[in-house]
Amino acid sequence: MTMLERLMKYVKVNIETGCWEWTGAKDSKGYGALTVRTNKKPKVISTHRLMWQEKVGQIPEELCVLHKCDRPCCINPDHLFIGTIADNSADMVAKGRSAKGVKSGRYTHPETNPVGERNGRAKITADDVVEIRRRYKPRVVTTKMLADEYGVSNQLISCILLRQNWKHVA
Repeated sequence: MTMLERLMKYVKVNIETGCWEWTGAKDSKGYGALTVRTNKKPKVISTHRLMWQEKVGQIPEELCVLHKCDRPCCINPDHLFIGTIADNSADMVAKGRSAKGVKSGRYTHPETNPVGERNGRAKITADDVVEIRRRYKPRVVTTKMLADEYGVSNQLISCILLRQNWKHVA
């Protein structure tokens, strides 16, 4: 059985949209997935990429196969196009599919946005923040002096004092 025959075996044509909907196995994001043997090793490859290779040709290594129809399960080559990751992001924004404001990940999944000491790049601790806020006295103990002492930027000290950073610390 050819690759095209394998792909078409699991296609249902949606008359309304013209999409060729993959009915076989899918990944967690809804993209069709097919196991293919490459160099005698099984590898799972997205079906829309396989269809592009079958109908159009090779995909340059740095490029992605994108959907005009925005349906991850669609493998209709007329609904696919080649682009970069930046092209994919621009397409998402242009079509209003990017999460903004309270729908974005930092609000819907705050546990994935580590703050304070849970952030692996933090140079100070919550105790340091309390001490910085306590010690700051304009023209006596300046932001520059505190920044030098704690080994951070003057801007970070200002943001801490204005409660723009480390907001969770009282």
